[in-house]
Amino acid sequence: MCFQGNVALPNPYGDPACPDFIMPIQPQAAEILFGRTSYIKKMIEDANLSDETVKLLQFCCWENPHFSRTVLSELLWQIAYAYCHELRHHMDLLLAMLLLEDSWQTHRIHNALKGVPEEREGLFDTVQRSKNHYQKRAYQCIKCMVALFSKCRTAHQMLHSNVEIKRKWMVAVEWLQDELERVRGSYPCNSTWRIHQPSTSLDSSNPPPFNKFTEWPSAQHPVLLAL
Repeated sequence: MCFQGNVALPNPYGDPACPDFIMPIQPQAAEILFGRTSYIKKMIEDANLSDETVKLLQFCCWENPHFSRTVLSELLWQIAYAYCHELRHHMDLLLAMLLLEDSWQTHRIHNALKGVPEEREGLFDTVQRSKNHYQKRAYQCIKCMVALFSKCRTAHQMLHSNVEIKRKWMVAVEWLQDELERVRGSYPCNSTWRIHQPSTSLDSSNPPPFNKFTEWPSAQHPVLLAL
């Protein structure tokens, strides 16, 4: 199903060795894959998600708003409530879904940032809810959005053209700057040393490495992205 009745774009995630479809999907398999959220939930929860499974999700999301909504809704739930050490897996998968350049890309990006209507909070909501007690979750959400705005022209244009999204982004960045200053203020004698030392892994149980904020390439710096 293509957005606004336009011609559907060819799916680039099929097997290049098989340019034509081999056979129609069996009704029972279609019901499990497209009609039941439990199967998608199980795939997304698997921390050892293979490249082939990621390609399957990308293939099924392509020009498919219903499947895309289901995948996006489950990913946003995991990002909001999963253990922090599992977040990177979900963030990487979310970014892969948002970088799909079909006719529904803008719709997916908008829902990821602001939430799936009547279903899930968006990334900005999760940042706002997590910044007081789950800073690592908020940091991971901001890092994911930095990657999205840096890699995706559609998302970058949305950041500049949508007043509400730009305002929420600046609020998130201001919070991150405040956290950076707070961490620096806690170690005034070692502030220079901390900035240049290798940062703690985001997947560890240690506090979030806010000093990595200073290590982003200038083109990806959160403040500059909104300018």
